[in-house]
Amino acid sequence: MRPSNPRNVSVLLLGHIGYTVGAVATLEGAARGRLSVDYRAVAVMSLAPDIIDRGLFVFALPSAMGGRLVAHTLLFQAILFSALVLVNPRFWIYGAASAFHLILDTTHPSVAWAHHVLWPFLGADWKAVDIAPGLAKDLGSYSDWTVARAQTVLAPYQADDWLAWALELGGALVLAWFVYRRRLYRVPRLREFLVKGSA
Repeated sequence: MRPSNPRNVSVLLLGHIGYTVGAVATLEGAARGRLSVDYRAVAVMSLAPDIIDRGLFVFALPSAMGGRLVAHTLLFQAILFSALVLVNPRFWIYGAASAFHLILDTTHPSVAWAHHVLWPFLGADWKAVDIAPGLAKDLGSYSDWTVARAQTVLAPYQADDWLAWALELGGALVLAWFVYRRRLYRVPRLREFLVKGSA
């Protein structure tokens, strides 16, 4: 079994990658060569909160009620940003790419969403980050709930979720612009980009 209505489990794939790549590319252009960027890392980090929280939701936390958990909080993003900067000061851009994810997820701002993003500063209740201790006992075997949750995460957005589809289309258009500007439609340029992360 699984929760009857798990929250926020579908992934805004093209939207997160597209808008983040576009923002970083604009910033790189403004920096006039002073910013070194690996766009492969930017793409991964733009999805980092979803990769972490969906992974916990599907495989590790039976008490999770949805796909946005602790990685979708400013506290987690601040820790991640600081850790990346300590490893290499130039990695700040990848921490920023992960934090930018939270902005794109704020499509329906509410008091509950504010409590989630600002957890635990507005209260340390785990339910604010969609974790309900005690939920696990109602989920059946490990294989049952992991398979059910994986199917939920991989399910597409509903046809009437026009905002999600609009964001996905916008992200796809930004990626198309990036491909055109970087001339990645040319095989040598694309090969260089895939190997180096830039072109």
